[in-house]
Amino acid sequence: AIFESNIMTIHKSKFVQFVIFFAAQKHIPFAQAVAEKLITIALDERAPGTQRQSAVMYLSSYLSRATFLSTEFIRYVLLFFAHM
Repeated sequence: AIFESNIMTIHKSKFVQFVIFFAAQKHIPFAQAVAEKLITIALDERAPGTQRQSAVMYLSSYLSRATFLSTEFIRYVLLFFAHM
């Protein structure tokens, strides 16, 4: 909840994502949960547009830099959005 309400809404908060990336690379189930949470926020029509946009930006940055995520997982996420 803190991530959604405070961190994601800060303009140009680029260092926080690397703390999340660091924690995620230590525990792969957490890494996938982070991506799933960002997808949920991005698709939530009740969420403010700025929050949904931030979720998509975090997700794209996350997927492009997270070498610890499997290729299959990244492909699944990209295909999910491509078929919307």
